[in-house]
Amino acid sequence: MKRDVMKEWTHALSHTNAARRGAWAQVFETQRRDMTRFEVVASPGGLHNAPATLRSTRPLRVSDTLAGKKADVERAVLILQRHNRLLRARFGVEWPAAASVLCGEAARRSMSVASLARVLTSGLRRDAREGGAR
Repeated sequence: MKRDVMKEWTHALSHTNAARRGAWAQVFETQRRDMTRFEVVASPGGLHNAPATLRSTRPLRVSDTLAGKKADVERAVLILQRHNRLLRARFGVEWPAAASVLCGEAARRSMSVASLARVLTSGLRRDAREGGAR
């Protein structure tokens, strides 16, 4: 039987305490307010009615589809679950909260969530090795 990682993530997020939910709501509300500042400005030349000539478009990759994005988040969640102990020790957060932050950060940086999770966890492992060697 295959695991439903997205269901695990949503279930874990629903069991966070009220203080953490309030803190996350403030973070996401701030980001939402910032997105409303953008305004549509007309160009000095006005609107053009010239037909656009379209050349061939790039092929749609699997990662560009909704299923590809879901698979990307699932890979990131699995990586973060595997490194939950390091996340707790370094930042004091569990994997569901870290996954939420990484989703927003990956969108901001235009990179995949799984690759950002790999970068984060490799740094955590490196820091844990260096801290244990002292």
